[in-house]
Amino acid sequence: MKWDAIGAEYVVESTGLFLTKEKAQAHIEAGAKYVVMSAPSKDDTPMFVCGVNEKTYVKINWFVLD
Repeated sequence: MKWDAIGAEYVVESTGLFLTKEKAQAHIEAGAKYVVMSAPSKDDTPMFVCGVNEKTYVKINWFVLD
């Protein structure tokens, strides 16, 4: 999917096929600005849960979030 061609900035990864930073990078390379994983990652991608630890999120250079 060419995310930039359809104007998508955020992609919610819910297929379960792209659960590492390396694999989710394919969405970035296809034009998305950010990828949000809807399942726990299989690597060290940071996970933020509203009401639990969302205050620890600092927007620096995160493009892939869990």
